[in-house]
Amino acid sequence: MTWPRVVEVSGQVMSAIMDPLATPVLVYFWVANTVPLALTGLAIWEFLHHHRRKGYAGSEEMVSSQLAQGISVVVPAFNEEEVIVRSVQALLGLRYPRHEVIVVDHGSTDGTFERLRRSFDLVCMATEIPADLPTRGRIIDVHVPREGHGPLVVVRTEDRGRSDAINVGVNMAAEPLVSIVDADLFVDSNALIDVSRPFADDPTRVVATGGMIRVGNGCRYVDGRLGEARPAREWILRIQIVEYLRAFLVGPSGWSRLRAVMLISGAIAMYRRDILVEVGG
Repeated sequence: MTWPRVVEVSGQVMSAIMDPLATPVLVYFWVANTVPLALTGLAIWEFLHHHRRKGYAGSEEMVSSQLAQGISVVVPAFNEEEVIVRSVQALLGLRYPRHEVIVVDHGSTDGTFERLRRSFDLVCMATEIPADLPTRGRIIDVHVPREGHGPLVVVRTEDRGRSDAINVGVNMAAEPLVSIVDADLFVDSNALIDVSRPFADDPTRVVATGGMIRVGNGCRYVDGRLGEARPAREWILRIQIVEYLRAFLVGPSGWSRLRAVMLISGAIAMYRRDILVEVGG
């Protein structure tokens, strides 16, 4: 005869637990859905603004301008022998008035450095790397193309992680802007122009910018550049494409409209070198 009372007591306990949580949970789901919706609206506004100014943004003028700030592209690489050569070739061929590529091979155990050495005819160079930022890994050696210093520098260090490799690259950087690019990233030919433009528009306030990251599975590439854009066949990759668009395009574009971008993707980012040094790398 006690069964109904047990059920009644259990129901009262559940009500006592759930009733206070109902309002906070409702508020949470309201905020969790309203914020992305608002960011989507702001992103559309930002897209329209970008599209309107694209025709007179002066991209071609910037390519030939001698007043554009120089850029040091830092590429941390660890066991990237399959992609490193075509990635560096693509980075060297980016459209920009003045940029250098600094590859930091931090302890690769495969043929990453050997492929670079053969492809670009690298020779060892005696140089002293500035110590503007603290680093932990020992510098093994520095290499440049045989015909001269050129825009390519390859630094080999002990493996103390990606962040330490980036700090080494920043120490080597000779230009006022530093762009950090993943070694396995295929970069659009106008990437440096697009990502650096906010620095030219507002040089005293802009300290960091980022680029749009997209899933390239299914696309065809020629010499490290996009030859043909094609959708991925697997549904899991199509879902990933949508997620990348949400995370790396819609969200940041919405925050950018508010001048409140909270995070720059590590895959491709650009910073003022003096600010990087000031905050400790």
